[in-house]
Amino acid sequence: ASLTPLFPFCLNVLNPRLTASVYWFRFKALGGHLVKRTIHDFSELSREFDVVVNCSGLRARWLCNDPNMVPIRGQVLRVHAPWVKHVIDFNTVQGFTYVIPNTDVVVIGGTIQDGNWSEQVDPVDRKRILDRTAALLPSLENARIVSEWTGLRPCRMNGVRLEKEDIRTKHGKTLPVVHNYGHAGAGLTLHWGCARDAASLVLESLFSSGSCQLAPQEHFEKSRL
Repeated sequence: ASLTPLFPFCLNVLNPRLTASVYWFRFKALGGHLVKRTIHDFSELSREFDVVVNCSGLRARWLCNDPNMVPIRGQVLRVHAPWVKHVIDFNTVQGFTYVIPNTDVVVIGGTIQDGNWSEQVDPVDRKRILDRTAALLPSLENARIVSEWTGLRPCRMNGVRLEKEDIRTKHGKTLPVVHNYGHAGAGLTLHWGCARDAASLVLESLFSSGSCQLAPQEHFEKSRL
């Protein structure tokens, strides 16, 4: 009989909802504010901002005319299973299966469906997820379902786009745009490093225009103090 290798290891697990809340409060504490609006062209921002960071995800398909942006549909359930203390990630021919304990619930999943734009909960996917996770961890069979959720991972077929582009706008101004999108399902894994690289490009643009007196590396060194 063939053996399936298992690799136990220790790592930090971030709860995206809590992590995002912490970042949001830090952002506001530093003077940031949120404006909700829809734009169709970067020229719409050129009179208000010196530099723009583009984290538009799947919408970059239209905003940046980037046909490489495609959705990878995911569906998960959150269940009440406080006895589960370890992450389990297991890929088989039947599907992509994982069990991830959070502070209040356990996330079980999932699906990897390229090109599927549906954000509706699929009962067929629900049953497959429940069957696979119960086979992997039988104690989950009777776990109470707290909620279900679907989402579209913003995948860029030829890799993450992380670069600065100087865009000549309709108003005749050159607007530096730092693109940072296309992370697919690895956004939480890559977010810290990509954000740092994007911030360096922003500071580089501001420094070259005279809007910032510290070079990017000097800024990061000062922020550590």
